[in-house]
Amino acid sequence: MHAIELVDVAGVLSLGAQGLLDDCPQISQDALTEYWTSSRCRLDAWGRQLRRFASPGADLAGAEFRSLAEEVLLSEAHTRTLAALCVLHDSRWGGEQTAGAIARNVLAGHDEAVRRLKPLLSQSPEKEFVHIQSRARRWTDLLLGYLLPCCSAPGSKSPDGHVIEFSFDPQRVVDFAFDAGAHSGHSAVDVQRLLSASLRMTLQGCYAEPVCGENNQRIAGASLGLFGPEAFDSFGVLRSTWVRRLEHTTDETLGMIDGLFAEKPLPAPTPAVKRF
Repeated sequence: MHAIELVDVAGVLSLGAQGLLDDCPQISQDALTEYWTSSRCRLDAWGRQLRRFASPGADLAGAEFRSLAEEVLLSEAHTRTLAALCVLHDSRWGGEQTAGAIARNVLAGHDEAVRRLKPLLSQSPEKEFVHIQSRARRWTDLLLGYLLPCCSAPGSKSPDGHVIEFSFDPQRVVDFAFDAGAHSGHSAVDVQRLLSASLRMTLQGCYAEPVCGENNQRIAGASLGLFGPEAFDSFGVLRSTWVRRLEHTTDETLGMIDGLFAEKPLPAPTPAVKRF
Protein backbone atom coordinates (compact mmCIF):
# COMPACT_ATOMS: atom_id res chain seq x y z
CA MET A 1 0.00 0.00 0.00
CA HIS A 2 1.41 3.37 -1.04
CA ALA A 3 1.54 6.30 1.38
CA ILE A 4 -0.78 8.31 -0.87
CA GLU A 5 -3.54 5.84 -0.05
CA LEU A 6 -2.95 6.53 3.64
CA VAL A 7 -3.72 10.18 2.94
CA ASP A 8 -6.96 8.98 1.33
CA VAL A 9 -7.81 7.15 4.54
CA ALA A 10 -7.09 10.28 6.55
CA GLY A 11 -9.47 12.14 4.25
CA VAL A 12 -12.28 9.65 4.93
CA LEU A 13 -11.82 10.06 8.69
CA SER A 14 -11.61 13.86 8.46
CA LEU A 15 -14.80 14.18 6.46
CA GLY A 16 -16.72 11.98 8.87
CA ALA A 17 -15.06 13.27 12.02
CA GLN A 18 -18.13 14.96 13.50
CA GLY A 19 -20.25 11.84 13.26
CA LEU A 20 -17.47 9.58 14.51
CA LEU A 21 -16.87 11.79 17.53
CA ASP A 22 -20.57 12.08 18.33
CA ASP A 23 -21.64 8.47 17.86
CA CYS A 24 -18.59 6.37 18.76
CA PRO A 25 -17.86 6.84 22.49
CA GLN A 26 -15.47 3.88 22.66
CA ILE A 27 -12.27 3.37 20.71
CA SER A 28 -11.62 -0.23 19.69
CA GLN A 29 -8.71 -1.37 21.84
CA ASP A 30 -7.80 -4.13 19.37
CA ALA A 31 -7.58 -1.60 16.53
CA LEU A 32 -5.61 0.80 18.72
CA THR A 33 -3.11 -1.94 19.59
CA GLU A 34 -2.82 -2.88 15.92
CA TYR A 35 -2.21 0.76 14.98
CA TRP A 36 0.55 1.17 17.56
CA THR A 37 2.21 -2.16 16.72
CA SER A 38 2.13 -1.62 12.95
CA SER A 39 3.40 1.93 13.33
CA ARG A 40 6.29 0.81 15.54
CA CYS A 41 7.23 -1.86 13.00
CA ARG A 42 7.23 0.76 10.26
CA LEU A 43 9.29 3.18 12.35
CA ASP A 44 11.85 0.43 13.05
CA ALA A 45 12.10 -0.33 9.32
CA TRP A 46 12.54 3.37 8.55
CA GLY A 47 15.22 3.63 11.25
CA ARG A 48 17.27 0.83 9.70
CA GLN A 49 17.00 2.44 6.25
CA LEU A 50 17.92 5.88 7.58
CA ARG A 51 21.03 4.51 9.29
CA ARG A 52 22.06 2.81 6.06
CA PHE A 53 21.62 5.96 3.96
CA ALA A 54 23.42 8.08 6.55
CA SER A 55 26.61 6.05 6.06
CA PRO A 56 29.35 7.48 3.79
CA GLY A 57 28.95 6.70 0.12
CA ALA A 58 25.25 5.83 0.34
CA ASP A 59 23.25 6.30 -2.85
CA LEU A 60 20.93 9.24 -2.19
CA ALA A 61 19.85 9.48 -5.82
CA GLY A 62 18.56 5.93 -6.28
CA ALA A 63 15.07 4.46 -6.25
CA GLU A 64 15.43 3.00 -2.74
CA PHE A 65 16.10 6.36 -1.13
CA ARG A 66 13.29 7.96 -3.12
CA SER A 67 10.89 5.29 -1.83
CA LEU A 68 11.92 5.94 1.76
CA ALA A 69 11.74 9.72 1.45
CA GLU A 70 8.33 9.65 -0.21
CA GLU A 71 6.87 7.30 2.35
CA VAL A 72 8.11 9.25 5.37
CA LEU A 73 7.04 12.63 3.98
CA LEU A 74 3.65 11.68 2.52
CA SER A 75 2.40 9.46 5.34
CA GLU A 76 2.93 12.26 7.84
CA ALA A 77 -0.43 13.72 6.76
CA HIS A 78 -2.16 10.55 7.96
CA THR A 79 -0.20 10.33 11.21
CA ARG A 80 -0.93 13.92 12.19
CA THR A 81 -4.59 13.80 11.19
CA LEU A 82 -5.22 10.60 13.12
CA ALA A 83 -3.40 11.97 16.18
CA ALA A 84 -5.61 15.07 16.14
CA LEU A 85 -8.75 12.94 15.78
CA CYS A 86 -7.76 10.64 18.66
CA VAL A 87 -6.98 13.59 20.93
CA LEU A 88 -10.35 15.14 20.05
CA HIS A 89 -12.07 11.85 20.86
CA ASP A 90 -10.38 11.62 24.27
CA SER A 91 -11.34 15.21 25.00
CA ARG A 92 -14.94 14.63 23.93
CA TRP A 93 -15.56 11.47 25.97
CA GLY A 94 -13.04 11.79 28.82
CA GLY A 95 -12.67 8.86 31.19
CA GLU A 96 -9.69 6.56 30.78
CA GLN A 97 -9.31 7.06 27.05
CA THR A 98 -5.78 6.29 25.82
CA ALA A 99 -6.08 6.76 22.05
CA GLY A 100 -4.66 10.28 22.14
CA ALA A 101 -1.56 9.29 24.12
CA ILE A 102 -0.79 6.37 21.80
CA ALA A 103 -1.36 8.45 18.67
CA ARG A 104 0.94 11.15 20.08
CA ASN A 105 3.60 8.50 20.70
CA VAL A 106 3.40 7.34 17.09
CA LEU A 107 3.57 10.95 15.88
CA ALA A 108 6.66 11.60 18.01
CA GLY A 109 8.39 8.67 16.32
CA HIS A 110 7.32 9.93 12.91
CA ASP A 111 8.65 13.42 13.69
CA GLU A 112 11.97 11.87 14.67
CA ALA A 113 12.11 10.03 11.33
CA VAL A 114 11.46 13.31 9.48
CA ARG A 115 14.20 15.01 11.52
CA ARG A 116 16.72 12.29 10.62
CA LEU A 117 15.65 12.37 6.97
CA LYS A 118 16.07 16.13 6.61
CA PRO A 119 19.91 16.27 6.34
CA LEU A 120 19.83 13.41 3.84
CA LEU A 121 17.38 15.33 1.66
CA SER A 122 19.75 18.31 1.61
CA GLN A 123 22.55 16.03 0.39
CA SER A 124 20.46 14.32 -2.28
CA PRO A 125 20.75 15.61 -5.85
CA GLU A 126 17.00 15.04 -6.22
CA LYS A 127 15.28 18.39 -5.56
CA GLU A 128 11.70 17.13 -5.99
CA PHE A 129 11.57 16.16 -2.30
CA VAL A 130 11.17 19.81 -1.31
CA HIS A 131 7.99 20.02 -3.37
CA ILE A 132 6.71 16.68 -2.08
CA GLN A 133 7.13 17.79 1.52
CA SER A 134 5.50 21.16 0.82
CA ARG A 135 2.47 19.55 -0.81
CA ALA A 136 2.18 16.89 1.90
CA ARG A 137 2.17 19.57 4.61
CA ARG A 138 -0.44 21.55 2.74
CA TRP A 139 -2.63 18.46 2.57
CA THR A 140 -2.12 17.90 6.28
CA ASP A 141 -3.44 21.38 7.07
CA LEU A 142 -6.35 20.86 4.66
CA LEU A 143 -7.45 17.66 6.42
CA LEU A 144 -7.05 19.31 9.81
CA GLY A 145 -9.29 22.08 8.51
CA TYR A 146 -12.14 19.55 8.35
CA LEU A 147 -11.49 18.70 12.00
CA LEU A 148 -11.41 22.31 13.19
CA PRO A 149 -15.23 22.66 13.58
CA CYS A 150 -15.13 19.70 16.00
CA CYS A 151 -13.04 21.73 18.48
CA SER A 152 -14.89 23.43 21.31
CA ALA A 153 -12.42 26.28 21.80
CA PRO A 154 -9.93 28.25 19.67
CA GLY A 155 -6.43 26.87 19.80
CA SER A 156 -4.29 29.86 18.84
CA LYS A 157 -3.68 30.79 22.48
CA SER A 158 -3.51 27.27 23.89
CA PRO A 159 -2.75 24.78 21.10
CA ASP A 160 -2.23 21.72 23.33
CA GLY A 161 -4.97 19.20 22.67
CA HIS A 162 -6.33 21.30 19.82
CA VAL A 163 -6.21 20.62 16.08
CA ILE A 164 -3.84 23.59 15.73
CA GLU A 165 -1.24 21.62 17.72
CA PHE A 166 -0.82 19.20 14.82
CA SER A 167 -0.74 21.75 12.01
CA PHE A 168 2.15 23.22 10.08
CA ASP A 169 0.44 26.55 9.44
CA PRO A 170 -2.43 27.37 11.86
CA GLN A 171 -3.79 30.17 9.68
CA ARG A 172 -3.90 27.83 6.71
CA VAL A 173 -5.95 25.36 8.77
CA VAL A 174 -8.43 28.14 9.57
CA ASP A 175 -8.63 29.08 5.89
CA PHE A 176 -9.23 25.48 4.86
CA ALA A 177 -11.90 25.12 7.55
CA PHE A 178 -13.74 28.05 5.95
CA ASP A 179 -13.54 26.31 2.57
CA ALA A 180 -14.72 23.03 4.11
CA GLY A 181 -17.87 24.78 5.31
CA ALA A 182 -18.87 25.24 1.68
CA HIS A 183 -18.98 21.45 1.30
CA SER A 184 -21.39 20.92 4.18
CA GLY A 185 -24.41 20.61 1.89
CA HIS A 186 -22.82 18.03 -0.40
CA SER A 187 -22.59 14.25 -0.14
CA ALA A 188 -19.59 13.09 1.89
CA VAL A 189 -18.92 10.46 -0.78
CA ASP A 190 -18.79 13.12 -3.52
CA VAL A 191 -16.51 15.34 -1.44
CA GLN A 192 -14.26 12.37 -0.68
CA ARG A 193 -13.98 11.55 -4.38
CA LEU A 194 -13.11 15.17 -5.11
CA LEU A 195 -10.46 15.20 -2.39
CA SER A 196 -9.00 11.90 -3.59
CA ALA A 197 -8.83 13.09 -7.20
CA SER A 198 -7.26 16.39 -6.12
CA LEU A 199 -4.76 14.55 -3.95
CA ARG A 200 -3.56 12.33 -6.76
CA MET A 201 -3.42 15.25 -9.15
CA THR A 202 -1.26 17.39 -6.87
CA LEU A 203 0.98 14.46 -5.90
CA GLN A 204 1.19 12.87 -9.34
CA GLY A 205 4.54 11.29 -10.07
CA CYS A 206 5.15 10.33 -6.44
CA TYR A 207 4.68 6.62 -6.92
CA ALA A 208 7.95 4.94 -6.02
CA GLU A 209 7.70 1.43 -4.62
CA PRO A 210 6.63 1.64 -0.95
CA VAL A 211 9.15 0.63 1.70
CA CYS A 212 6.59 -0.71 4.18
CA GLY A 213 3.60 -1.50 2.00
CA GLU A 214 2.26 -4.25 4.27
CA ASN A 215 2.59 -2.14 7.41
CA ASN A 216 0.92 0.77 5.63
CA GLN A 217 -2.02 -1.49 4.87
CA ARG A 218 -2.25 -2.65 8.47
CA ILE A 219 -2.09 0.96 9.67
CA ALA A 220 -4.88 1.94 7.29
CA GLY A 221 -7.09 -0.93 8.45
CA ALA A 222 -6.46 -0.14 12.11
CA SER A 223 -7.22 3.54 11.55
CA LEU A 224 -10.61 2.74 10.06
CA GLY A 225 -11.29 0.15 12.74
CA LEU A 226 -10.71 2.50 15.67
CA PHE A 227 -14.33 3.62 15.64
CA GLY A 228 -15.85 0.18 15.07
CA PRO A 229 -17.02 -1.58 11.90
CA GLU A 230 -20.56 -0.24 12.35
CA ALA A 231 -19.32 3.20 11.28
CA PHE A 232 -18.89 1.94 7.70
CA ASP A 233 -21.17 0.12 5.30
CA SER A 234 -20.35 -3.06 3.36
CA PHE A 235 -18.63 -0.98 0.66
CA GLY A 236 -16.32 0.74 3.13
CA VAL A 237 -18.19 4.05 2.87
CA LEU A 238 -18.68 6.03 6.05
CA ARG A 239 -22.30 5.85 7.15
CA SER A 240 -24.14 9.06 7.86
CA THR A 241 -24.89 10.07 11.42
CA TRP A 242 -28.61 9.83 10.66
CA VAL A 243 -28.34 6.22 9.52
CA ARG A 244 -26.25 5.17 12.52
CA ARG A 245 -28.65 6.82 14.97
CA LEU A 246 -31.66 5.26 13.21
CA GLU A 247 -30.11 1.80 13.46
CA HIS A 248 -29.26 2.40 17.11
CA THR A 249 -32.84 3.44 17.86
CA THR A 250 -34.19 0.45 15.95
CA ASP A 251 -31.95 -1.93 17.89
CA GLU A 252 -33.12 -0.44 21.18
CA THR A 253 -36.79 -0.78 20.15
CA LEU A 254 -36.36 -4.38 19.05
CA GLY A 255 -34.55 -5.11 22.31
CA MET A 256 -37.46 -3.73 24.30
CA ILE A 257 -39.95 -5.82 22.30
CA ASP A 258 -37.86 -8.98 22.76
CA GLY A 259 -37.66 -8.23 26.46
CA LEU A 260 -41.41 -7.89 26.74
CA PHE A 261 -42.03 -11.22 25.02
CA ALA A 262 -39.32 -12.86 27.12
CA GLU A 263 -41.02 -11.88 30.36
CA LYS A 264 -42.79 -14.65 32.17
CA PRO A 265 -46.56 -14.45 31.70
CA LEU A 266 -48.59 -13.49 34.71
CA PRO A 267 -50.28 -16.43 36.42
CA ALA A 268 -53.88 -16.95 35.42
CA PRO A 269 -56.35 -15.67 37.99
CA THR A 270 -57.91 -18.33 40.23
CA PRO A 271 -61.53 -18.85 39.25
CA ALA A 272 -63.98 -17.75 41.85
CA VAL A 273 -65.74 -20.55 43.75
CA LYS A 274 -69.49 -20.34 43.62
CA ARG A 275 -71.12 -20.68 46.98
CA PHE A 276 -74.70 -21.82 47.46
